[in-house]
Amino acid sequence: MSGMASDREERNRIRSERRRRGWTQEMLVARMYRAATDHGLPAPQGLNANYISRWERGVVQPQPHHVHLLCLAFELSSEQLGLPGDSTPNSRSGLAPGQAIEQTAGGAGPRGIVDSDDVERREFAKLLLTLTGVAATGLDIERWGSVMAGTRIDEPALRDLETLTAGLVRSEATLAPHALMPAVHGHLAGLRDVVIWAPSSLAPRVYSLAGQAAMLAGYLMFKQERRGQAEAYWSLAERFGERSGDVRLRAAILLFRARAGRDDQSSYALALMDRAHSLPGLMSDPTVAALVLSCRALYRAEASRAGSSHGVRVMRDVDGAHTYLSRASGAAAGDTFYVWESVNETAIEFRAEAFLHLDRAHEAATEFDRVLASIDPAYVSWQSCVTMKLAAAHAKIGEPEHASELLSDSLRLAADASAPHWMRSVRDTRRRWLADYDGMAARRLDEQLRALTASATPGLSAG
Repeated sequence: MSGMASDREERNRIRSERRRRGWTQEMLVARMYRAATDHGLPAPQGLNANYISRWERGVVQPQPHHVHLLCLAFELSSEQLGLPGDSTPNSRSGLAPGQAIEQTAGGAGPRGIVDSDDVERREFAKLLLTLTGVAATGLDIERWGSVMAGTRIDEPALRDLETLTAGLVRSEATLAPHALMPAVHGHLAGLRDVVIWAPSSLAPRVYSLAGQAAMLAGYLMFKQERRGQAEAYWSLAERFGERSGDVRLRAAILLFRARAGRDDQSSYALALMDRAHSLPGLMSDPTVAALVLSCRALYRAEASRAGSSHGVRVMRDVDGAHTYLSRASGAAAGDTFYVWESVNETAIEFRAEAFLHLDRAHEAATEFDRVLASIDPAYVSWQSCVTMKLAAAHAKIGEPEHASELLSDSLRLAADASAPHWMRSVRDTRRRWLADYDGMAARRLDEQLRALTASATPGLSAG
């Protein structure tokens, strides 16, 4: 019996190739998800290390789509892996009919996912329901499928699309970018088609939903350090936002672009916040106004370090943001605004960052601690970001060992969230605030950074 098992493993070379590369089974799963994202393919639903173990032991054979992703992850052909099929790293074989990819938005978006037959639409609907957790809302899959197939959209169908879009946006807080991206790609492609046959009375709302999906896709690309594709999606979202007349969406895109800027681009980010502040009707929405003003305060504080006149205007924006938050109800102030899980806590985070740039490090640390204590443990990416900023505050206070420990925590959280942007930011924070420190915690941090660099984590280079 053991000879038969050995023979199966010899024909199936997944284990030997994985071990030769020094990968764990979990690392192979992550690389398969990343291959799906990089090549615009559907995400492998429910894939985990147990699947890898069963394939390696020859208990079951991977399905064609999994074979294709394995080939892409290993950069080998199916023949080299001892697997059935003719899938190679440069082919589309192994995909179901209708899953060929048409590139959109700067070469990053699939349309074939929703332009397929009824069976594939059903499968994609199941993926969306699984990711978004909206199955219990009474969403009508048949109605959704008919709209995707070209039926004229009506009010109930539009509400279904709004529910799915909001669910995808919420999922960003808890799902890795590479796992969520294929579903966002497909949903955006479907919404772009729905716009064509939407009646004029509903078209603005469909444009808004398409803009939200494009905005989310851009943010997921940004978190993976794929800035060119992020900007392509945000440009698309901006066009949809203008067509929809959705001021909140347009403000959110400007916030994203400002936060995605480099450290030496505070003047550019400040100009974006000035644009957001001047959007017609924006200041009548207290929660969004608070976010815009607190973010502008941050960039004014950063610009003031270069000796400009912005410093005296920082607190004016801080006070303005506080006033707008006080006008909102307690519930509204705590509500989400797209990927910002809490308007109130995000405004405090921006304010704390402004204090950091104004050399008010103790106040900044207090504010960051307050935000960190309020974050849901499931929001790993946000925890990583705030912990990193808290580390910078403690470095400025003169506590480099504690700052190094916090950066190690932030790096671990960023790796757990599969967010290369925050990993790179940890490295940059280490260089900026702790460049000359060589304590025990700093050495451990450097070891972590080297290990991630050695594993070729996207966005984290040795430079």
